[in-house]
Amino acid sequence: MNHYAQIGADGICVSQLMTSGEVEGDHIVPITEQQYADGVAGLRYVDGAFEQLPSAPAPRRLATLAFRRRFTAAERAAIEWAAVDKPEQPEQERMGSAALRSSLKDQDQATYIDLDDLDTITGTHAIEQIGLIAAGRAGEILGAPVEPGERP
Repeated sequence: MNHYAQIGADGICVSQLMTSGEVEGDHIVPITEQQYADGVAGLRYVDGAFEQLPSAPAPRRLATLAFRRRFTAAERAAIEWAAVDKPEQPEQERMGSAALRSSLKDQDQATYIDLDDLDTITGTHAIEQIGLIAAGRAGEILGAPVEPGERP
């Protein structure tokens, strides 16, 4: 028996063949009986060898409460106070408070918080930049590993 792998245009093995005769083709490469048995479909074919594709990193998603708890109680209070509409403030500051309330509401309505989402990253750094959390805290909050108890 002859064993072959069919390689797609992207270099990934799309199927394996076992034939009684020889097969030739632009995207057909011979493989050993052991490779056939082990299975090479889905592997990348590079320079005459098969290799695993790099696995995608696990999503860094937190339950919404777990994300909130990454902030200290004092930080959460500062953020909540900054979100309060204070009619005596200039319109620009009131708009900033409204934007913060909107962001907090979005978080509250979310099924989970994705630490790699651009809005999450931008928003966390923004509250650091305006002084609601200390310098460096955004990086700590976003960069800490996701613990099993924090997952949605």
